[in-house]
Amino acid sequence: MSKNTLEQFRLLALGEKLRENPSSIWLSAPIFFVSILWSSLIGNQEELAGSYGHLGIFWKLIHKHHFKNKLFLNLALKSFQEAAKIGAGDGQPSVRLKIGNIYAEKGDLPRSKNEIEAGLAICRTAKDV
Repeated sequence: MSKNTLEQFRLLALGEKLRENPSSIWLSAPIFFVSILWSSLIGNQEELAGSYGHLGIFWKLIHKHHFKNKLFLNLALKSFQEAAKIGAGDGQPSVRLKIGNIYAEKGDLPRSKNEIEAGLAICRTAKDV
């Protein structure tokens, strides 16, 4: 593992730790933005997808526990969609399921079903490998 990859894992771990603590959740967002920038600069697609996924979880938690404003739900959706578009890393099934969940919350059940099925298909493919 390269030094850059190790630093990236530490950065995401720090952001995750801050995100899971209600008193420091807001401090995690800048960490994830820095992680997105850093991953982009070094060209690590797996970590870039992971950074967007973690940012999506941040926005989802802000929506759920702090503000019920649709803006935060839409920011979570965009973050997860960006992670899915990158398509790298082990978190892809989870990202698709989270996108499906957000579409269900928004009342778009056909899109929700498509995303959940895409997540399950990724799981089946990984199982067959």
